[in-house]
Amino acid sequence: MPVPAVGLFSRVRGRADREEDLSPDELVAKAGNMRFRGKLDKALRYCNQALLAEPGNEAVLAEKAQVLTEMGRYQDAMELFDRVMVQDSAYASDPIMQRGKYTALINLGRVDEALESCNKTLELISLRRAASASGKGNEIGLGVFREYNHQVLREKVIILGRLGRHGEVLECCEEALAEAPGDLQTLNYRGHALYNLGRYEEAFEVTEAAIDLDPTYLPIFLLRSLALHGLGKKERALDIVKEVLKIEPDNLDALQVRDRIRGDAG
Repeated sequence: MPVPAVGLFSRVRGRADREEDLSPDELVAKAGNMRFRGKLDKALRYCNQALLAEPGNEAVLAEKAQVLTEMGRYQDAMELFDRVMVQDSAYASDPIMQRGKYTALINLGRVDEALESCNKTLELISLRRAASASGKGNEIGLGVFREYNHQVLREKVIILGRLGRHGEVLECCEEALAEAPGDLQTLNYRGHALYNLGRYEEAFEVTEAAIDLDPTYLPIFLLRSLALHGLGKKERALDIVKEVLKIEPDNLDALQVRDRIRGDAG
């Protein structure tokens, strides 16, 4: 039976009234749920609604910082990260908060500070993993910690790469691959580190292993092209890039690699 228009209006109004009566804790829980579902505008609205009731609520400010980071509003997010972490050291000891902070920092170009925060994140994860293994903090399983640690290690690789610290990139990749040996993205990062260190043969060997794992992963073919170019095999290198561009004609990375190889007089 169709619901009369006035009844529908009453339902919507009742829902809105209930939301207005929610406590800041309930609102921040809703904000976290919306953020997890990718509904960032709604998440931000819930945070702002909670802050109207309690402007200094640290849990709400922490959640808002994460929302702003995911929205790409990195400067606004950093102001909140700094505020919350100074006010309450518990947030500074939260690996999720530290991860949000270094994400904002790297996007603001503050790469050295991002590395410091990333290292702090890994330290905190290590402590949580040790506590979980000893049975003192089993709220998150060891498998979850392992996966989270692996994600942060990959992000550290990116930060180190931006700093040009390729030897450390290689070390970090080895650590990440110990957590997830078949991770193609980490293998790709490792190969690029070897390439940047002038170890072209080893970079090529990485592509062999990665292609065996997944012959459809295109980034590894671009690394293969670069490695061959480094080994003086320019035509073979260009042939590989051409094959990638047949599959993805607008692949910007492939176009850059092609132009780089063509522009090298060697």
